Amino acid sequence: MKKNLLLFFMTGVIFQGVFAQHHLHASGNPPKLPVEISVFTFSHSLFKSYPFSLGNEGALQFVTGNGASFSGETKKGKLHGGWQSSYANGQLLDQGNLVKGVPDGEWKVWNAAGQLIALRTYNADLFQRVKREVELNHPKNYSYALTARYKKEGRDAVKFLQAGSSFIQQRALRTNDIAELVETNSSDPAHYHPVFNDCLHHGLYMNYFDNGIVKDSGYYKEGLRDGLWIHRTADGMWKGTYKNGIRYNEWKLYNTAGKLSLIIFYNKQGKETGRKKMGLS
Repeated sequence: MKKNLLLFFMTGVIFQGVFAQHHLHASGNPPKLPVEISVFTFSHSLFKSYPFSLGNEGALQFVTGNGASFSGETKKGKLHGGWQSSYANGQLLDQGNLVKGVPDGEWKVWNAAGQLIALRTYNADLFQRVKREVELNHPKNYSYALTARYKKEGRDAVKFLQAGSSFIQQRALRTNDIAELVETNSSDPAHYHPVFNDCLHHGLYMNYFDNGIVKDSGYYKEGLRDGLWIHRTADGMWKGTYKNGIRYNEWKLYNTAGKLSLIIFYNKQGKETGRKKMGLS
């Protein structure tokens, strides 16, 4: 019975993520906050266990069956230090730095043609501090907006500390084999899976189309979207502001010709309060 319930839960989470992905493009609304899709394993704890079994110390280098390769450093069984992987043609696939398995600083992802398709900025020290505060769950003594959201939303807020909210996959990949992960990424970079489970965004975040045009652009503050963001969709370009990861105030849609066509108004709770369609000349 427990196995059946777990299977049902896993299936439901995957379906929910896939549906949300398609809904983003079909609706005329700004893209929703990322839906967490577990990359490696499901866990009953708030935070996932480290996904890989690695040697305690030293360099890590390997060439996969399809010619992709990767290199990194390990410390106490976790990736620690510089990491990079490459396609079979030698082009970089991803590159970044990790501290005890958690990404720190800029993390970049390229396609096989060498076009940058994703840039993230992480902070490993902030991740540990926010994690401790969330786990402590003190009723009054807390410092981070993400902790406040956890108090209201529970586990739904923990997704902002997980890799599934950083790189949204339309299909889940469950493996503890780092070579299999890199091989899969090199075969299908559009559904990229990073080599970490846990992360905290703090700084610039960008997605690119294959032609180099920016798809999403904005900043995170302590794990949540903050300030002015731009999202490009099939409808045109959305421009608006996030506060504590929630859309608020005016969000404007510019059509493919660059003309303002719609304004949506949000309150401080992120709820839509009205719309204004603009006359097009």
